[in-house]
Amino acid sequence: MTALTAPVALAEQVRRLRAATLAPNTAKSYQHALARFDAFLDGHPATEKALEAFLAHEHARGIAPGSIAIVLPAIRHLEREYGRSPSVVTERIRTRLKALKREGRERGRGQVKGLSRKAVKRLAHAAQQGQTLAGLRDAALLRVMSDALLRHGEAVAIDCEHITAERDG
Repeated sequence: MTALTAPVALAEQVRRLRAATLAPNTAKSYQHALARFDAFLDGHPATEKALEAFLAHEHARGIAPGSIAIVLPAIRHLEREYGRSPSVVTERIRTRLKALKREGRERGRGQVKGLSRKAVKRLAHAAQQGQTLAGLRDAALLRVMSDALLRHGEAVAIDCEHITAERDG
């Protein structure tokens, strides 16, 4: 590596490390939230008052509190990446967000109810009826997700290497 290419390679490595600090879906959510905030700012600086106004604006538009709230960790992440201090995400902002969540608790999809053991047993039984590889896999995933209380993103990360046979079957 020559003296000329070393900084370029180092800059690329830093870019890759920065990109790896967030899961892809988190990065996508943060980008979307920051784009909405940036559009709201319309060239004005990001301040505590501007953020408070943005939260109120999104709430008035009928956006679910969870969708609004994602802008706070997105801003904090951006501030950490670029060393900005003090933060525009203050205790006052967190208090406003709590009020917004209380007022908007009926908005959005809400919490989905989990499957009962009985429902998991029925679904797994139905999945393995044809004794196909896909059906057996689906039944196993249903049972593992239920037993381990896994979310979708955690379940899809399971590989064959993660599974071992035990003496008791």
